[in-house]
Amino acid sequence: MGREKLTEEEKKLRQDEDAVADYDGEKSNRAKYVETVGDDYVDTPVRDNSLEGRMGNFWYHYKWHVIIGLFVAVLIFVGVTQLTGKEKIDLSVMYAGPAVINGDTYNEVSASLSQLLSADVNGDGKKSVYLYPFTYMNEAQIEAGIKEWEKEGIHDVTFDKQANEQAHVNFNNMVFTGDCGVMFIDESLFDQVKEAGGLVTLESVLGEAPEGALDEYGIRLSEVDAYEYLTALQVMPEDTVLCLRGPSTVGGVFSSKKEAEKVFETNKAYFIDIMTFELP
Repeated sequence: MGREKLTEEEKKLRQDEDAVADYDGEKSNRAKYVETVGDDYVDTPVRDNSLEGRMGNFWYHYKWHVIIGLFVAVLIFVGVTQLTGKEKIDLSVMYAGPAVINGDTYNEVSASLSQLLSADVNGDGKKSVYLYPFTYMNEAQIEAGIKEWEKEGIHDVTFDKQANEQAHVNFNNMVFTGDCGVMFIDESLFDQVKEAGGLVTLESVLGEAPEGALDEYGIRLSEVDAYEYLTALQVMPEDTVLCLRGPSTVGGVFSSKKEAEKVFETNKAYFIDIMTFELP
């Protein structure tokens, strides 16, 4: 059989292979490290330039920008709708706690809240209070609710934690804007806003702290005459805390400082309406 003829490239490749096979010299520091510790090389992922990849990258970096932007857009939409719709509102209030307020119940609560308003703020001949209801339960309330369901023989109920957390986020955003000065909120949420410095004292609004106040910033609904008289409000638990959000500190972002102060004064007057209501 004739001698195998090799091309120049094949000769060079064979020489390189022989050199590697015959090499018995000192190992490099890197080779020693890999044998002792293991390879710590991390492969840098190739950037995904597909539409899905770019969208995932955008969401990762700008998630909260999008969420806050959407929330502000919703607020603007609601505001424009209220201004251009048939029924204009005089002011907005908020409920946040374990109660579910929707459908006919919502209409009844809104009507009762409007009944407490003494001034026609926008001058349209009607007194209308808009309610933002957020159903939110803290950990203790969730546990108590599950135990109550189990007592009643209900074992297949699932609690929507994601919706609950979203309600908490919506609540925080609403507090941040300061649009809803008068707040009916669960005590755990009341403590949260109070610790953040978002409330004004009852004495600064009413001239003195009312009897039965929870502390200098809030009072439970069970201590308020309007709660006893307007039964529709009793869908809110009696330990719900009534309090007043201070002037918004985000003037210039959502509104001017002057407009924010005007909103506060309107809400302050309404808070006084509720607190000074007396049983017939």
